[in-house]
Amino acid sequence: MKDRRPSARRSPVLKRSLQIIACTVLLLPVNVSIAAVSQVEKAQRQQAKTIYSGIRSQQAIDGLDDETQTLETEIKAHQQKLKTLKKYNQRMATLIGHQHEELRRLTEETQRVTHLDREMLPLVEDMLANLEAFIATDTPFLPKERSERIQHLNAMLNRADVSVAEKFRRVLEAYQIESEFGRTLEVYQGPLADSQQVVDFLRIGRNLLFYKSQNNKDIARWNPIQKAWRPVDKKTHREIKKAFLVANNQRAPELLLLPVPKAEQQREAAQ
Repeated sequence: MKDRRPSARRSPVLKRSLQIIACTVLLLPVNVSIAAVSQVEKAQRQQAKTIYSGIRSQQAIDGLDDETQTLETEIKAHQQKLKTLKKYNQRMATLIGHQHEELRRLTEETQRVTHLDREMLPLVEDMLANLEAFIATDTPFLPKERSERIQHLNAMLNRADVSVAEKFRRVLEAYQIESEFGRTLEVYQGPLADSQQVVDFLRIGRNLLFYKSQNNKDIARWNPIQKAWRPVDKKTHREIKKAFLVANNQRAPELLLLPVPKAEQQREAAQ
């Protein structure tokens, strides 16, 4: 039988082809490895870019989240302020309504007061004129004090800076002072009528008025009927002197027998 194995001898062309194939086979893994490494590096760089881009995106998202939270906080604060302002405005609206009502009431009262002023001023003038006439005919005690009070009140009536209510109050106060004289007694010094003689006066209420000289020798009583001073008889000197002491708080109060206008009128009528 014939041997079918190839012969050990090769043709030059075949050997050259085999060498080329072998070189190709030997070089193939190296080229493949270099290409793979290049692809990996490229993938790694792309992955690094993707990660870096993701980090920046996350940072941007975190920044937006913080900004969103800040805006939410500010919005809540503004909403609370708005709520408070709404309550304040409601309260102010109520107060303004009350103030308008109060202003309306005050306007009406001012109009009424103006009307009352027009009616009250003539009344005050009449009251003062009547008081002045009464003092002129009354027992002449404290003439300077009472006359000056009337003069001041007359001057006040002509002042524009004094309200009618104040004028009425001052005139009414003068009436009260005059009324108080009827319940008190006092001793004071002053000139006798238009003379320069200074004497001690004793006022008991507003009806009894006496005077005594500084040396206690002359004692007289005001006679409202005759409108003149009349000497007191010696029998009543002692009682009148005691009355001076009581009025000056130099003697305890006691029952005093003093001449009164009514008894004087009866005596004069009997004569």
